[in-house]
Amino acid sequence: MHSNCLDSKFTNQIANLGRHMTDTIKLKAQVLVLDSDSKIASQIDAFCEANFLEAMRVTEKKILSVLSSKVDLGAIFISERLESDKDGGVDLGKRIRKIRPELPLYLRRETTAGLSDLKSNEQRTFRQGYLIEQIGDLAQDLEKSVCSHVYPNNFVRGICEITQDTLQSQFKNLKLEVESPFIVSDHLIYGDIFTLIPVETSWCRGYMTLQANEEELVDFVLAEKTRFESPKNKNAFDQYAFVGEVTNMVWGAFKNRFNDFQAIAGTLPQVPIVIKHLDRYISFGSKNPQLSLRCILTDPEKDNAKPVEIFQRFVFNLGWSPDDYKDNQAQMEQLVDAGELELF
Repeated sequence: MHSNCLDSKFTNQIANLGRHMTDTIKLKAQVLVLDSDSKIASQIDAFCEANFLEAMRVTEKKILSVLSSKVDLGAIFISERLESDKDGGVDLGKRIRKIRPELPLYLRRETTAGLSDLKSNEQRTFRQGYLIEQIGDLAQDLEKSVCSHVYPNNFVRGICEITQDTLQSQFKNLKLEVESPFIVSDHLIYGDIFTLIPVETSWCRGYMTLQANEEELVDFVLAEKTRFESPKNKNAFDQYAFVGEVTNMVWGAFKNRFNDFQAIAGTLPQVPIVIKHLDRYISFGSKNPQLSLRCILTDPEKDNAKPVEIFQRFVFNLGWSPDDYKDNQAQMEQLVDAGELELF
Protein backbone atom coordinates (compact mmCIF):
# COMPACT_ATOMS: atom_id res chain seq x y z
CA MET A 1 0.00 0.00 0.00
CA HIS A 2 1.04 3.59 -0.50
CA SER A 3 2.17 5.69 2.45
CA ASN A 4 1.53 9.25 1.27
CA CYS A 5 -0.97 9.94 4.04
CA LEU A 6 0.41 10.36 7.54
CA ASP A 7 -2.03 7.86 8.93
CA SER A 8 -4.83 5.65 7.73
CA LYS A 9 -7.03 3.06 9.34
CA PHE A 10 -9.86 0.67 8.75
CA THR A 11 -12.44 0.20 11.48
CA ASN A 12 -12.42 -3.10 13.35
CA GLN A 13 -15.17 -4.62 11.22
CA ILE A 14 -13.07 -4.36 8.08
CA ALA A 15 -9.80 -5.32 9.74
CA ASN A 16 -11.36 -8.51 11.08
CA LEU A 17 -13.07 -9.65 7.88
CA GLY A 18 -12.28 -13.19 6.90
CA ARG A 19 -9.99 -13.59 3.91
CA HIS A 20 -11.37 -16.87 2.59
CA MET A 21 -12.87 -16.56 -0.87
CA THR A 22 -16.17 -18.21 0.08
CA ASP A 23 -16.79 -16.19 3.26
CA THR A 24 -19.65 -13.73 3.06
CA ILE A 25 -20.74 -10.76 5.12
CA LYS A 26 -24.11 -9.13 5.60
CA LEU A 27 -23.57 -5.44 6.24
CA LYS A 28 -25.67 -3.35 8.58
CA ALA A 29 -28.13 -0.68 7.55
CA GLN A 30 -29.12 2.30 9.68
CA VAL A 31 -32.81 2.71 10.55
CA LEU A 32 -34.74 5.38 12.42
CA VAL A 33 -37.00 4.39 15.31
CA LEU A 34 -39.74 6.78 16.43
CA ASP A 35 -41.57 5.35 19.43
CA SER A 36 -42.37 7.23 22.65
CA ASP A 37 -42.75 3.99 24.63
CA SER A 38 -39.20 3.39 25.86
CA LYS A 39 -39.87 -0.27 26.71
CA ILE A 40 -41.18 -1.00 23.24
CA ALA A 41 -38.40 1.04 21.65
CA SER A 42 -35.91 -1.22 23.44
CA GLN A 43 -37.67 -4.26 21.97
CA ILE A 44 -37.38 -2.74 18.51
CA ASP A 45 -33.68 -2.04 19.16
CA ALA A 46 -33.12 -5.70 20.07
CA PHE A 47 -34.97 -6.85 16.96
CA CYS A 48 -32.87 -4.56 14.79
CA GLU A 49 -29.62 -5.79 16.32
CA ALA A 50 -30.62 -9.38 15.56
CA ASN A 51 -31.39 -8.49 11.94
CA PHE A 52 -28.29 -6.53 10.91
CA LEU A 53 -29.91 -3.14 11.48
CA GLU A 54 -28.44 -0.27 13.47
CA ALA A 55 -31.33 1.47 15.23
CA MET A 56 -31.16 5.20 15.86
CA ARG A 57 -33.90 6.65 18.04
CA VAL A 58 -35.45 9.96 17.12
CA THR A 59 -38.16 12.14 18.66
CA GLU A 60 -41.33 13.33 16.98
CA LYS A 61 -40.08 16.92 17.01
CA LYS A 62 -36.76 16.04 15.42
CA ILE A 63 -37.62 13.41 12.82
CA LEU A 64 -38.42 15.74 9.91
CA SER A 65 -35.27 17.80 10.47
CA VAL A 66 -33.21 14.59 10.70
CA LEU A 67 -34.64 13.41 7.38
CA SER A 68 -33.98 16.81 5.82
CA SER A 69 -30.33 16.54 6.90
CA LYS A 70 -29.81 13.79 4.31
CA VAL A 71 -28.73 11.10 6.79
CA ASP A 72 -28.21 7.70 5.14
CA LEU A 73 -30.97 5.24 6.04
CA GLY A 74 -32.34 1.83 5.20
CA ALA A 75 -35.83 2.07 6.74
CA ILE A 76 -37.99 3.84 9.34
CA PHE A 77 -39.98 2.32 12.21
CA ILE A 78 -42.77 4.60 13.39
CA SER A 79 -45.44 4.21 16.06
CA GLU A 80 -49.11 4.69 15.26
CA ARG A 81 -49.50 6.56 18.55
CA LEU A 82 -47.45 9.72 19.02
CA GLU A 83 -47.00 11.77 22.17
CA SER A 84 -48.85 14.68 20.57
CA ASP A 85 -51.61 12.65 18.92
CA LYS A 86 -52.81 9.10 19.56
CA ASP A 87 -53.41 8.60 15.83
CA GLY A 88 -50.69 10.93 14.55
CA GLY A 89 -48.28 8.28 13.30
CA VAL A 90 -50.23 7.70 10.09
CA ASP A 91 -50.30 11.39 9.16
CA LEU A 92 -46.63 11.77 10.03
CA GLY A 93 -45.88 8.76 7.85
CA LYS A 94 -47.51 10.48 4.87
CA ARG A 95 -45.33 13.54 5.44
CA ILE A 96 -42.24 11.35 5.64
CA ARG A 97 -43.23 9.59 2.42
CA LYS A 98 -43.19 12.91 0.57
CA ILE A 99 -39.68 13.69 1.83
CA ARG A 100 -38.12 10.23 1.45
CA PRO A 101 -40.36 8.17 -0.87
CA GLU A 102 -37.76 5.45 -1.39
CA LEU A 103 -37.53 4.41 2.29
CA PRO A 104 -39.71 1.53 3.56
CA LEU A 105 -41.89 2.61 6.51
CA TYR A 106 -43.00 0.11 9.16
CA LEU A 107 -45.97 1.17 11.30
CA ARG A 108 -46.34 -0.24 14.81
CA ARG A 109 -50.06 -0.69 15.44
CA GLU A 110 -51.78 -0.58 18.82
CA THR A 111 -54.55 -3.14 18.39
CA THR A 112 -54.75 -4.34 14.77
CA ALA A 113 -51.96 -5.93 12.78
CA GLY A 114 -51.63 -5.14 9.10
CA LEU A 115 -52.95 -2.10 7.25
CA SER A 116 -56.35 -3.25 5.96
CA ASP A 117 -58.32 -0.91 8.24
CA LEU A 118 -56.56 2.19 6.87
CA LYS A 119 -57.58 4.23 3.85
CA SER A 120 -56.05 3.16 0.54
CA ASN A 121 -53.67 6.13 0.35
CA GLU A 122 -52.59 5.45 3.94
CA GLN A 123 -51.97 1.80 3.14
CA ARG A 124 -49.66 2.82 0.29
CA THR A 125 -47.66 4.97 2.70
CA PHE A 126 -46.41 2.02 4.74
CA ARG A 127 -44.71 -1.19 3.76
CA GLN A 128 -46.21 -3.15 6.66
CA GLY A 129 -48.18 -2.66 9.87
CA TYR A 130 -47.33 -4.85 12.86
CA LEU A 131 -47.99 -5.46 16.55
CA ILE A 132 -44.93 -5.39 18.79
CA GLU A 133 -45.66 -8.99 19.82
CA GLN A 134 -45.28 -9.97 16.17
CA ILE A 135 -42.28 -7.84 15.22
CA GLY A 136 -40.35 -10.98 14.35
CA ASP A 137 -42.64 -11.42 11.35
CA LEU A 138 -40.97 -8.37 9.75
CA ALA A 139 -37.62 -10.14 9.41
CA GLN A 140 -38.39 -11.77 6.07
CA ASP A 141 -39.67 -8.54 4.53
CA LEU A 142 -36.67 -6.58 5.81
CA GLU A 143 -34.44 -9.22 4.25
CA LYS A 144 -35.99 -8.39 0.87
CA SER A 145 -36.28 -4.63 1.17
CA VAL A 146 -33.18 -3.60 3.13
CA CYS A 147 -30.66 -6.44 3.55
CA SER A 148 -31.18 -8.29 0.28
CA HIS A 149 -27.52 -8.48 -0.75
CA VAL A 150 -24.94 -10.66 0.96
CA TYR A 151 -21.43 -9.64 -0.07
CA PRO A 152 -18.31 -11.83 -0.26
CA ASN A 153 -15.91 -10.84 2.52
CA ASN A 154 -12.99 -10.44 0.14
CA PHE A 155 -15.09 -8.24 -2.10
CA VAL A 156 -15.89 -5.79 0.70
CA ARG A 157 -12.32 -5.86 1.93
CA GLY A 158 -11.05 -5.38 -1.61
CA ILE A 159 -13.22 -2.31 -2.19
CA CYS A 160 -11.95 -0.77 1.04
CA GLU A 161 -8.34 -1.47 0.13
CA ILE A 162 -8.76 -0.11 -3.41
CA THR A 163 -10.38 3.08 -2.15
CA GLN A 164 -7.80 3.54 0.58
CA ASP A 165 -4.89 3.04 -1.82
CA THR A 166 -6.36 5.44 -4.36
CA LEU A 167 -6.99 8.22 -1.85
CA GLN A 168 -3.55 7.74 -0.34
CA SER A 169 -2.00 8.13 -3.77
CA GLN A 170 -3.79 11.43 -4.44
CA PHE A 171 -3.63 13.11 -1.02
CA LYS A 172 -0.55 13.70 1.11
CA ASN A 173 0.23 14.50 4.75
CA LEU A 174 -3.34 13.79 5.79
CA LYS A 175 -5.02 11.35 8.12
CA LEU A 176 -7.36 8.97 6.30
CA GLU A 177 -10.12 7.01 8.00
CA VAL A 178 -12.19 4.48 6.06
CA GLU A 179 -15.28 3.67 8.09
CA SER A 180 -17.09 0.35 8.14
CA PRO A 181 -19.19 -0.18 5.00
CA PHE A 182 -22.94 -0.01 5.40
CA ILE A 183 -26.11 -0.48 3.37
CA VAL A 184 -28.53 2.29 2.40
CA SER A 185 -31.89 2.18 0.67
CA ASP A 186 -32.21 5.90 0.06
CA HIS A 187 -31.21 7.65 -3.15
CA LEU A 188 -29.82 10.89 -1.78
CA ILE A 189 -26.81 12.69 -3.20
CA TYR A 190 -24.31 14.08 -0.74
CA GLY A 191 -22.23 17.19 -1.40
CA ASP A 192 -21.67 19.47 -4.38
CA ILE A 193 -19.58 17.15 -6.57
CA PHE A 194 -20.99 13.88 -7.82
CA THR A 195 -19.28 11.45 -10.19
CA LEU A 196 -20.90 8.40 -11.75
CA ILE A 197 -19.19 5.58 -13.63
CA PRO A 198 -20.49 2.20 -14.89
CA VAL A 199 -19.08 -0.83 -13.06
CA GLU A 200 -19.13 -4.02 -15.07
CA THR A 201 -17.64 -7.49 -14.65
CA SER A 202 -18.86 -10.93 -15.69
CA TRP A 203 -20.61 -11.36 -12.31
CA CYS A 204 -21.75 -7.86 -11.31
CA ARG A 205 -23.04 -4.83 -13.19
CA GLY A 206 -24.11 -1.44 -11.96
CA TYR A 207 -22.63 1.91 -11.04
CA MET A 208 -20.17 3.49 -8.66
CA THR A 209 -20.47 7.05 -7.40
CA LEU A 210 -18.15 9.35 -5.49
CA GLN A 211 -19.66 12.32 -3.67
CA ALA A 212 -17.93 15.18 -1.85
CA ASN A 213 -18.24 18.83 -0.86
CA GLU A 214 -16.38 21.21 -3.14
CA GLU A 215 -15.24 23.83 -0.60
CA GLU A 216 -13.29 21.51 1.71
CA LEU A 217 -11.73 19.71 -1.26
CA VAL A 218 -10.50 22.95 -2.84
CA ASP A 219 -9.08 24.10 0.51
CA PHE A 220 -6.93 20.96 0.68
CA VAL A 221 -5.68 21.54 -2.85
CA LEU A 222 -4.70 25.14 -2.09
CA ALA A 223 -2.92 23.90 1.04
CA GLU A 224 -0.88 21.56 -1.20
CA LYS A 225 -2.36 18.42 0.34
CA THR A 226 -2.96 16.66 -2.98
CA ARG A 227 -0.83 15.38 -5.85
CA PHE A 228 -2.35 18.02 -8.12
CA GLU A 229 -0.29 21.16 -8.61
CA SER A 230 -1.67 23.82 -6.28
CA PRO A 231 -3.23 26.72 -8.26
CA LYS A 232 -2.80 30.37 -7.34
CA ASN A 233 -6.47 30.70 -6.43
CA LYS A 234 -9.64 28.64 -6.10
CA ASN A 235 -10.96 29.63 -9.51
CA ALA A 236 -7.92 28.18 -11.27
CA PHE A 237 -8.43 24.64 -9.92
CA ASP A 238 -10.37 22.09 -11.95
CA GLN A 239 -11.88 20.14 -9.08
CA TYR A 240 -14.04 18.14 -11.47
CA ALA A 241 -11.02 16.76 -13.27
CA PHE A 242 -9.48 15.84 -9.92
CA VAL A 243 -12.50 13.93 -8.64
CA GLY A 244 -12.97 12.39 -12.08
CA GLU A 245 -9.40 11.10 -11.99
CA VAL A 246 -9.91 9.57 -8.54
CA THR A 247 -13.11 7.91 -9.78
CA ASN A 248 -11.34 6.49 -12.83
CA MET A 249 -8.49 5.15 -10.72
CA VAL A 250 -10.87 3.34 -8.37
CA TRP A 251 -12.74 1.81 -11.31
CA GLY A 252 -9.50 0.71 -12.96
CA ALA A 253 -8.32 -1.02 -9.79
CA PHE A 254 -11.76 -2.56 -9.29
CA LYS A 255 -11.74 -3.96 -12.83
CA ASN A 256 -8.23 -5.39 -12.50
CA ARG A 257 -9.04 -7.08 -9.22
CA PHE A 258 -12.54 -8.44 -9.74
CA ASN A 259 -13.05 -8.95 -13.48
CA ASP A 260 -12.19 -12.29 -15.09
CA PHE A 261 -11.86 -10.54 -18.49
CA GLN A 262 -14.17 -12.95 -20.28
CA ALA A 263 -16.08 -11.45 -23.16
CA ILE A 264 -19.72 -10.80 -22.35
CA ALA A 265 -21.87 -11.90 -25.28
CA GLY A 266 -24.91 -10.09 -26.59
CA THR A 267 -26.47 -6.73 -25.88
CA LEU A 268 -26.71 -6.07 -22.16
CA PRO A 269 -29.82 -4.50 -20.63
CA GLN A 270 -29.77 -0.92 -19.36
CA VAL A 271 -32.17 1.17 -17.30
CA PRO A 272 -32.66 4.96 -17.22
CA ILE A 273 -31.07 6.91 -14.39
CA VAL A 274 -33.28 9.69 -13.05
CA ILE A 275 -31.82 12.67 -11.18
CA LYS A 276 -33.82 15.34 -9.34
CA HIS A 277 -31.29 18.13 -8.86
CA LEU A 278 -33.39 20.24 -6.52
CA ASP A 279 -33.95 17.36 -4.10
CA ARG A 280 -30.42 15.90 -4.50
CA TYR A 281 -32.04 12.61 -5.48
CA ILE A 282 -30.95 9.90 -7.91
CA SER A 283 -32.80 6.77 -8.93
CA PHE A 284 -31.11 3.83 -10.64
CA GLY A 285 -34.42 2.31 -11.73
CA SER A 286 -34.51 -0.40 -9.08
CA LYS A 287 -34.90 -0.93 -5.35
CA ASN A 288 -31.48 -2.53 -4.96
CA PRO A 289 -29.65 -1.44 -1.80
CA GLN A 290 -26.41 0.47 -2.15
CA LEU A 291 -23.09 -0.62 -0.65
CA SER A 292 -21.71 2.56 0.91
CA LEU A 293 -18.36 3.67 2.24
CA ARG A 294 -17.52 6.89 4.09
CA CYS A 295 -13.93 8.13 3.89
CA ILE A 296 -12.73 11.03 6.05
CA LEU A 297 -9.56 13.01 5.32
CA THR A 298 -8.30 15.35 8.05
CA ASP A 299 -5.27 17.59 8.39
CA PRO A 300 -3.48 16.80 11.69
CA GLU A 301 -1.44 19.99 11.35
CA LYS A 302 -4.51 22.25 11.41
CA ASP A 303 -7.10 21.73 14.11
CA ASN A 304 -9.52 24.20 12.53
CA ALA A 305 -9.39 22.71 9.03
CA LYS A 306 -12.64 21.14 7.90
CA PRO A 307 -12.31 17.46 6.97
CA VAL A 308 -13.03 16.21 3.48
CA GLU A 309 -15.73 13.56 3.50
CA ILE A 310 -15.95 11.33 0.45
CA PHE A 311 -18.93 9.02 0.12
CA GLN A 312 -18.52 6.05 -2.18
CA ARG A 313 -21.50 4.00 -3.26
CA PHE A 314 -21.98 0.88 -5.37
CA VAL A 315 -25.35 -0.19 -6.72
CA PHE A 316 -25.52 -3.44 -8.69
CA ASN A 317 -28.88 -2.81 -10.29
CA LEU A 318 -28.06 -4.41 -13.66
CA GLY A 319 -26.60 -7.71 -12.52
CA TRP A 320 -25.50 -9.45 -9.32
CA SER A 321 -24.24 -13.06 -9.21
CA PRO A 322 -22.00 -13.40 -6.12
CA ASP A 323 -21.73 -17.17 -6.67
CA ASP A 324 -19.53 -16.32 -9.69
CA TYR A 325 -17.44 -13.83 -7.69
CA LYS A 326 -13.75 -13.76 -8.54
CA ASP A 327 -10.87 -11.97 -6.81
CA ASN A 328 -7.73 -12.05 -8.97
CA GLN A 329 -5.49 -10.77 -6.19
CA ALA A 330 -6.74 -13.32 -3.65
CA GLN A 331 -6.23 -16.14 -6.14
CA MET A 332 -2.66 -15.00 -6.73
CA GLU A 333 -2.02 -14.85 -2.98
CA GLN A 334 -3.34 -18.40 -2.63
CA LEU A 335 -0.97 -19.61 -5.36
CA VAL A 336 1.96 -17.91 -3.63
CA ASP A 337 1.00 -19.40 -0.25
CA ALA A 338 0.73 -22.85 -1.83
CA GLY A 339 4.18 -22.52 -3.39
CA GLU A 340 2.78 -22.77 -6.90
CA LEU A 341 3.82 -19.24 -7.77
CA GLU A 342 6.93 -17.32 -6.75
CA LEU A 343 7.10 -13.54 -6.85
CA PHE A 344 10.39 -11.74 -7.50
